[in-house]
Amino acid sequence: MTIDFAYKNHPVFEQLSKYAGFYKDLSFSIMGWTSMGTKSLLNIDTYVYSSIQGTLESIKDILT
Repeated sequence: MTIDFAYKNHPVFEQLSKYAGFYKDLSFSIMGWTSMGTKSLLNIDTYVYSSIQGTLESIKDILT
């Protein structure tokens, strides 16, 4: 049981949550800006940052 408790409370899980939250907030905050060199209405970088957020959350879920 000690190994399970130590594993589930490892600092990496908190760090992954923080990083995912950072990319979620970053994605949301740049949504209104247009990407340089494109004529799209939505910011393409928003999709990249939300994808990074999803990847970090998936890593956390797999480790859990």
